[in-house]
Amino acid sequence: NDNRRQGARVGLVYDISQNQAFSIQTILNATQLYNNFYSDVSFQRATDFTIGTNTTEWTRKPVQVSTNAMYTIKTDTLGSVLKLIADYTSGTRKEVNVFAARSKDHTLDDDVINRTPNKTEILSIQADHTQMFPHALQFKAGLKYAGIRRDNDVRIDNIINGNIVPNLGASNHFIYDEQLAMAYATAEKTIK
Repeated sequence: NDNRRQGARVGLVYDISQNQAFSIQTILNATQLYNNFYSDVSFQRATDFTIGTNTTEWTRKPVQVSTNAMYTIKTDTLGSVLKLIADYTSGTRKEVNVFAARSKDHTLDDDVINRTPNKTEILSIQADHTQMFPHALQFKAGLKYAGIRRDNDVRIDNIINGNIVPNLGASNHFIYDEQLAMAYATAEKTIK
């Protein structure tokens, strides 16, 4: 086994003025996982017995990047504030599993490559406004958009006579998209 991980985080906060601020943060995580498996196998059949080996080389490489940015501005002296927030996350995973089966009975020999790359992206943008009024009255309103895209691809290939032959019956590829738009508004009054 040979497993490695890297990570980094960068952030910045900037006070533009007494009433305005901007912040941004990015996080990166990457991992490489290399695993090899070896198994001795016994086959007991109705009429005979044979032995063999199975080997697997399994490689996974997930990577995730996330960024968050926020801008705030105080719009009056009562404490009213406007916030603009954006988030983006991207995650990918490249995974390959190479399987080989060998037996004294060569009709049981098998070579398969299983690839399962996938990617997920999430974007959200929102605006929140709180308007303060005298006499403990406040109004809050906001808008938000979120978009999600996922691309999953499972590819199974057989190796026959040294040639890679796609196994379409065992493979599957799908893409998922979702778009959401949201809004809210509230009014609050504190009564003593």
